[in-house]
Amino acid sequence: MRKYEKVAEVLTTRIQQGIYLAGSKLPTHDALCEEFSISRSSLHKVLNLLEERMLLERCQGRPSIILNNDPRKILFVFFSSIPTYDMNAPGMAMRYLFGIREIAKKYSYTVTAMEGREYLKQDASFVEQFSGVILSGLFPETQIGRLVNRNIPVVALSHRTKWDIDYIHSDSTYAGQRAAELFHKNKFRTPLLVQLLFEEDRKILWAFRVLEYCFMDCIQHCGERHVLVYEDIQRKGETYLQLLQKLQSGKYDVAVYISDIGFYDMQEQPEIRSTPAILIDCQRMTKPGRDRYVIDHNHEYAGYLAAERLHQRIYGNGNDLRSVTMLVAGNS
Repeated sequence: MRKYEKVAEVLTTRIQQGIYLAGSKLPTHDALCEEFSISRSSLHKVLNLLEERMLLERCQGRPSIILNNDPRKILFVFFSSIPTYDMNAPGMAMRYLFGIREIAKKYSYTVTAMEGREYLKQDASFVEQFSGVILSGLFPETQIGRLVNRNIPVVALSHRTKWDIDYIHSDSTYAGQRAAELFHKNKFRTPLLVQLLFEEDRKILWAFRVLEYCFMDCIQHCGERHVLVYEDIQRKGETYLQLLQKLQSGKYDVAVYISDIGFYDMQEQPEIRSTPAILIDCQRMTKPGRDRYVIDHNHEYAGYLAAERLHQRIYGNGNDLRSVTMLVAGNS
């Protein structure tokens, strides 16, 4: 950490602890330069950081004014299709949070993370304690309206809905195309595309469908499609047993998994382990390995962009910003 960043952290702590009260003046430039043994150019960088964090208002020719030092909070809500989803376990939510916390640290926010089912139990006034909200996963569209109607800044880590807000989501078309490139590069001929279905949703997720269509179109629809019900993995249900039988038959030279959620829970099965695999959208951070190829959606960067955009909405004249949709290309 550079010296001016350390000085900014000290002053941030003083403001947040009430040593410098809201509405009061920051010590003069001369006094601060002397106290911290820094130059005026370094002090200028310090003040820029505090202004970015919305902790002070700079006044030309006069000492800067301390702004409201109440702690600023971001709420991150992740709606999962898995009823027992653990927000603290390695997965999509944790990856989003990594990027969100980078921005929170930069601008001095605290972050509260909550699973969607728990969030829905809260009363309507719960969200008013937060400066802004990031929604992700399979959230009901009504939740956006709930926030918009209360004038609470909101960014969605999802595909666009009818609401005019900011959306950041992974580029599913690009991911499907990259998977097809890996298929051709490794000279595979007969793929088994494993599509994932959650019982609670009763239909295949839109993003998963886009991944499937793009991949199959690029390989001219050769091979076969198999729908795996996620809940069948734990209960050894029909779609799970059928998948093992198909892979054991030797008919397919590669399995292409739409999301690694199912693969992660099955990977120790001999039929799964012995069949080369292409994984599109690694929510559980499955690593590449021998005969295992990974298309990663880069959820950390998506979370970073969402939090940066939310900060822009909160800071200054956020209502004057036009809503945007950002596509995040993955890694492979």
